[in-house]
Amino acid sequence: MMNFSICVSEWVADNDILGEELEGNFDDIDFMEDLTDEEEDAGAAMYNTFFDSIDKKKNRNKKTNEENKPQIEHVNVKPGDKEIKDEDSKEESDDEDIEEGVTKLLGGNKKETKSSFEREQEKERRIIESLEEEQMSEKPWFLKGEVQNQDRPENSTLEEHLEYDIAAKQKPVITEDTTTLVEKLILNRIRTQAFDDVERKVKPEANPFEYKKKLLLDQEKSKKSLAEIYEEEYIKKQKEEAEDEEEPKEHTDIKAMMDSLFTKLDALANYHYMPKHRKAEVKIVSNLPAVTMEESSLATATDASLLAPQEVLAPVRGELRSAGERTTTDKKRERRNKKAKQKAKAREEERKLAEKLKKAGGIEGKKLDVKTSAKVVQKAVKAGQVKMLSDNQLNKQVKYKSSQSFFKQLQDDVSSQINKKKTQGIEKKKTKKEKGETSVSKIML
Repeated sequence: MMNFSICVSEWVADNDILGEELEGNFDDIDFMEDLTDEEEDAGAAMYNTFFDSIDKKKNRNKKTNEENKPQIEHVNVKPGDKEIKDEDSKEESDDEDIEEGVTKLLGGNKKETKSSFEREQEKERRIIESLEEEQMSEKPWFLKGEVQNQDRPENSTLEEHLEYDIAAKQKPVITEDTTTLVEKLILNRIRTQAFDDVERKVKPEANPFEYKKKLLLDQEKSKKSLAEIYEEEYIKKQKEEAEDEEEPKEHTDIKAMMDSLFTKLDALANYHYMPKHRKAEVKIVSNLPAVTMEESSLATATDASLLAPQEVLAPVRGELRSAGERTTTDKKRERRNKKAKQKAKAREEERKLAEKLKKAGGIEGKKLDVKTSAKVVQKAVKAGQVKMLSDNQLNKQVKYKSSQSFFKQLQDDVSSQINKKKTQGIEKKKTKKEKGETSVSKIML
């Protein structure tokens, strides 16, 4: 009976998995041979018959670990690899089991076993390093913002799905769903033999009379000239004569007879009174805009509120300038305008004076006589329009030759008035003393 050890069994299993041939030849062994009584007696088999003791197993494991070191391939994580982020907990456990199995198959265990927390920390560190490398690395051209043709490779826009705004309405995108739907509709029409399209419905006209005649296009050359045609159209518009087709007399007679017949039948068929049918009334429709038909202004608006600003105040020609900004030409223009206004004012006064002279009885272009002028003045005095000056007032009116004489006379008049007031005050005090009147200020003291 052969003694089996765990090392030999593991070595055989590893070679079977790796597909390697065993060193020994098993051609001499007959695996189909009948077992002996000892081999069949499985109840007598113990643990020691198949496996070594624990002390021997530890020594052998140390030797195998030293001889056969674990040969694990470390996979470098690329910076653009995003599958690390999406790994689930199940995949992590599967990877760990596979790594442990590989180490066992290659004939050794890890010297340092890491905990789950350390593995997670290492995994996070790898993810952080990959993200940092991705951030620090140069970005592709479609993430750099506005890119010119020189800054990107040739025909690179065909490979990317770009999103951009379009103001105009786009055509519908033809997809497989739309094509299949159209094919189904066509096949369904062919099966049902429904080749009739939908007829367009026309709204029936309530009024049978045509509002406008339809234009008849004649291919024959007209005998009238273009000027004559325009002349006829203009005359029609001026006279406002609408040449409608006259209804034949027979049609009118038939309509009248039918109306009378229907009224009699309604009276016989109904117990209550049935009024006559309403006749079509004449409708006058004007092809004018609504603004002309309706009043654009308010009903309560005054004429002053409807005036435009240019009608209220005349617009100023040219640019507005202050007195300091005026040029010599502007000053001369203002001077000319001022003189023209003064001349117009003088002419108006002369015209009014001439009218007054006419009314007084004078002759045009000549002055009044002394008698007539005296009569005019007397009438004006009686009416209260004119006031006559006395001799003293006439004497006071002195013609001043210079400004110096005027101011001198003014100063004299003012001083004389002040002296008069002083003398009047002194006289009032004297009269009070003579009468024995006492002032209020003395009583208060």
